[in-house]
Amino acid sequence: MANFDKNPLTEVHIVHLLDPAVYTGTQTSSAADVNGATYAGFYIVYGATGDTLSASVSFECKLTESSDLAGTYTDVSATDIYSTQATVVNNFGLIDANSEDSETYGIGYNGSKRFVKVEATVTGTHSNGIPFGIVAALGFPRTQTTGQKVDP
Repeated sequence: MANFDKNPLTEVHIVHLLDPAVYTGTQTSSAADVNGATYAGFYIVYGATGDTLSASVSFECKLTESSDLAGTYTDVSATDIYSTQATVVNNFGLIDANSEDSETYGIGYNGSKRFVKVEATVTGTHSNGIPFGIVAALGFPRTQTTGQKVDP
């Protein structure tokens, strides 16, 4: 059995940002309050698409940020992104082939703004759509924001 130094139930908080549903158009998640978190990861979980994906029929995500919850959200700079891509850019979760659906894609945020959203952008016409939902994982929170639950 693994021996972990940290308890993920108390030191990682999963924030629900967009309800899982079948979507045919661009969606913007609710905002994650990253205040007090030592790291923040954002994830889109795709199901099986009902359309034939291609370069002209696809989904792709990016992060936007704001200092205020109701403020103007702007694209996150590549310098504030953690990514496993060779060239770090503010995009993730690109699916443009059916073999890429039914997967989870993520990106890390290291910016200075308090609120972060995920924008899942559609390219082309999606007649049947694709099921997906969006969550954030806030690591080792030093403080607890409103609505966070520590106990399962």
